[in-house]
Amino acid sequence: MFEMEVPEIEDGVIEINQYPATRRKGKNHSTVS
Repeated sequence: MFEMEVPEIEDGVIEINQYPATRRKGKNHSTVS
């Protein structure tokens, strides 16, 4: 189910899904927000 929506909204899903993950071990990526 999610695999089909991943390729269509990869940029949107990855940014939101990695938001908490990157914020934890990606302080440099904090500016992405």
